[in-house]
Amino acid sequence: MGFNIKSLGKLSTTQIEEEIENSKRGKGNSFKGKMVKQSDLPEGKTVFRIIPRKEEGSVPWVRVEEHNFYNKATKGWALFNCVASTGQHCEGCAKSQELKDSPSALDREMGEAGRARPQFFMHVEFLLWGGQPVPKEMQGTKIFKFGQGIYKGSERGVTGGLLGLIKQYPFVQDPIKGTPVAITKVLGDKPLDTKYPVSIEKVMVEEEDGLNEKIIKTPLIALPDGKTPDEARLEAFFDKLEDLKPLARLESRNEILDKLGKFLSGAPSQGKQLGSGKPEQGSAIPRRFQRAQDIIDGEGEFAGPGSDDDIPF
Repeated sequence: MGFNIKSLGKLSTTQIEEEIENSKRGKGNSFKGKMVKQSDLPEGKTVFRIIPRKEEGSVPWVRVEEHNFYNKATKGWALFNCVASTGQHCEGCAKSQELKDSPSALDREMGEAGRARPQFFMHVEFLLWGGQPVPKEMQGTKIFKFGQGIYKGSERGVTGGLLGLIKQYPFVQDPIKGTPVAITKVLGDKPLDTKYPVSIEKVMVEEEDGLNEKIIKTPLIALPDGKTPDEARLEAFFDKLEDLKPLARLESRNEILDKLGKFLSGAPSQGKQLGSGKPEQGSAIPRRFQRAQDIIDGEGEFAGPGSDDDIPF
């Protein structure tokens, strides 16, 4: 399929509604120096342009269900994507549940932190950084990693966040007539209490009836002559972007067990080291992934209390 400038960044109402429905059910290379996590955002307002994926008609992000284990005692760490949504036994889910069932408070904390959480990756270009000019290391195209709070908002039963924004303003990721997006980081008493409200960027324009807010629509690529970028320039721009699909890779059981072994290495629990790696039938799939086949068939629904955003370590 050739490069289609007219369809790039455009989403139909059906595609947006499908993504909202997937969000209810939980569906939906080397990146060194390119990754920016939501926890990296400074306090205040950060403005950026969403860069659409080159695949025609796709949402701008790639979604994964991610296990993120951290051992405070040994500094061991394990990060990998959950396989339970495919109907497979997930060693990460099993280990999370095993730790949560432990009499040790530290184990229970590690188990809760390591449960599968939705994470999202998309290309962006920052325009404002906490209300200040963008620092050099944050300039250029970046891969923004964010959690459920930014994706859908924190209010239960309401489609907010970036998903709600794209539903209301489907042109937001258009490379020619798109508009900047703002995330305002509001610190809470604890890291998980921090809020990230999302809004579309507007400017005040003086009109006959006074000052009014107007949505900014600008080309993704700023040209010195002020002209709209042509198809060749856009194609060259998108050809340089990293493919986000490898971020959704599902690792093998042995790879996951190896990571869990490093995470658990030397971590005592009730006089023994956790992490035998032996599957416990019936206990590996958490509540959000029960009846995995129903989820795959579109009949199940994900649930799960607590924040699905970044773990603060």
